[in-house]
Amino acid sequence: MTSRPGMAGRLLRPVRTLRNMAATAEGLPHDDEVVVDGPDAPLRTALDAFEQGRTLPVRELLAATREQSDWWRRNWYVGELAERLLQRPDWPLDELQPADAALLRARLALARAWEIRTGDRARNVSDEQFRSFHTLLVDAVALIEEAVRHNPGDPVPWTIALAQAMGIGAERQTFEGYLARALEADPLNWAAHTSAVQYLGKKWYGSHEEMLAFAEEAAERAPAGSVLRGLPVAALSELVLDESLRDRSDAEEKYGPIAHSRVLAAISAAQEVSAAFEPGDHRAGAVRNHLAWALIREGGRDQEVLEAFRAIGADARTFPWGYLGAAGSTFLTCRKGARAQVAAHTPVRARAGVRPEPAPVKPPVTRELALALAPVRAVAEAVLLTGTSYRMAPLAGGTGTWVETAPALDPPGKRGGLRNALLGEGDLVRLMDAATGADTWPVLVFSRLGDGAYALTLIRGGKQLAAHAWTGPAGMPRQTEALATAEVFAQALGLPDARPFAAVLRDPGEPAQAAARALAALGLPPLPEGIGQRAELLAELPGVRVVRKRSLREAIRDTLRDDDEPPAL
Repeated sequence: MTSRPGMAGRLLRPVRTLRNMAATAEGLPHDDEVVVDGPDAPLRTALDAFEQGRTLPVRELLAATREQSDWWRRNWYVGELAERLLQRPDWPLDELQPADAALLRARLALARAWEIRTGDRARNVSDEQFRSFHTLLVDAVALIEEAVRHNPGDPVPWTIALAQAMGIGAERQTFEGYLARALEADPLNWAAHTSAVQYLGKKWYGSHEEMLAFAEEAAERAPAGSVLRGLPVAALSELVLDESLRDRSDAEEKYGPIAHSRVLAAISAAQEVSAAFEPGDHRAGAVRNHLAWALIREGGRDQEVLEAFRAIGADARTFPWGYLGAAGSTFLTCRKGARAQVAAHTPVRARAGVRPEPAPVKPPVTRELALALAPVRAVAEAVLLTGTSYRMAPLAGGTGTWVETAPALDPPGKRGGLRNALLGEGDLVRLMDAATGADTWPVLVFSRLGDGAYALTLIRGGKQLAAHAWTGPAGMPRQTEALATAEVFAQALGLPDARPFAAVLRDPGEPAQAAARALAALGLPPLPEGIGQRAELLAELPGVRVVRKRSLREAIRDTLRDDDEPPAL
């Protein structure tokens, strides 16, 4: 039989990926070590003291940044402390030095405004939220002026003013005045420059050309070794938010009016900045995270993407990953996708004389079905970046969505087909865990295990809150254990009494029947017929929809859409 050209390569790719995947983890921190916008050691010490109500470490931390003119860390620390003050309004702020207290009050005013507005897309923010947001930003002007008076020569009050001006849509003259004052105090100030990049972008009050030109000019003026030389790559992250560019794939078209040569130059400059700093360096992390995303969007540069993630280390950032959903889970998904691509294209070097390992024994099949207590559209948006095909069916009234993986929907031989397995296809608990990091609605995952047992896992906000398995009389939990688990479920689902569900958790009968009774005790509809016995339970349910697997670039593009109907459905 004669094989078609390229067939051998396609057949070997899964073998390559599986054998090489472990090697791609070299130099990368474990998933559990990655922290979004994590603190450095001095800030961590101050935050621990803050939580204990102690003011001296915080006082010393902020005083040191002011006395040393360390404006980078001063801006960073003030922002982190302001977020903590949202949850601790009674914290003794007056015990700090007046300059630092005034700065924190001004930054806290912005944090309160954004807490009401939320970081959600504009279409999901109510008119009342927008009015309150605008009112609080206007009220913040007096506090910003006070911070300016107490901090002469400090650019941080002006970076706060820039954020306030952008939020209320201030006129260009006002914004440029604030920017001039910030750069007068610190010509290389990263926060001021990135605020200007956002303000000058098409998404806000300018254009793609104006935004990138500003970033390029600032980078050109910056001395060698300054992270500001990587500013254009941050501008690229703003550029691709333009919905009109989402469907363009050609290198000379997908950035609209911006020549591809300028995009390549921005990436090259960011790589030079990254190479000039040690892996994990906080300042360079501001550039490296944008660099990794830019390389992913370019495509075909998988090894460079992986090197960018190695340089980032555990220092993930809200931007740009927060543009695509939950920053932490998005970062990890993109990093894993980069590893899979590198592994798939690394040749397998067979060693002569080595006996091949026996084929692993396949474990019994686990069948799973999830019930997400959210509309189909919200669930579809959440799962875009998991690299898996799903089938979804709505509950009556749109109050929830049944979800199952649907690998049979993928065309045979499609490139990247193994990526699903690497990201956990068939493991619905792990997939829902990764998909729902930015969402507040709960997900219940029912699993029929290979030994006939049934399990139920509760997930919300990207975390597994509780789980239980029905295994017959031998696995019946104690009364106190069952009640503790039931109370977690009851709180997540808004149930007034956890005791009926606790009784179901101690059901020693047939596991499938116990799992079915669990839904009734939780006030939810019954499971579709055939759970645990066959795959594709949802195919014949009314209103069934499909979210098809897509490449990482396609998922990013679709996540940026602002339509009423996501293209995944």
